Amino acid sequence: MEQLGIDPVMILVQIFNFALLLFVMKRYLYKPILSVIQKRRETLEDIAKGKQTIEEKLNDLQEEEKKLRQVIQQEKEQLLDEARRQAQQEKKELIEKANTNAKEILKKADQQAQRITKNANQQIQEEAVRIASVMVIKIMSETIGEDQKSRSVEDAINRLEQVEV
Repeated sequence: MEQLGIDPVMILVQIFNFALLLFVMKRYLYKPILSVIQKRRETLEDIAKGKQTIEEKLNDLQEEEKKLRQVIQQEKEQLLDEARRQAQQEKKELIEKANTNAKEILKKADQQAQRITKNANQQIQEEAVRIASVMVIKIMSETIGEDQKSRSVEDAINRLEQVEV
């Protein structure tokens, strides 16, 4: 082999150097790099798991939000319906109260009109009696004596008072 320019000792030294370099690199360089790569891989896996967990929680929260919005919408509709019902009831009560008040006012006005009519009729009757008495006295004074006048006036007054009832 020496004829070819190959030195066997040199080859052995080169093999030993390569093996030594391989051992040193494996021990001090390759293993730490592999451990760093493994740590990064684990970190990335943890991050991916965390991301997946966060996405699941986000989806759960979004579903809860939808449910809450539906519940809130239903409650809002129920409250509005209840408010409408109460408003209708209050409206009905106010109308009934107004009708009752109007009936009372009409009843009082009717009673007052009846009283006024009764008083007016009574005054008219009294005035008619007075006028009739004056007329009877005047007519009698011209035609009959004083005794008959007073009796006739009294009789006429009594008859008129009986008619008043």
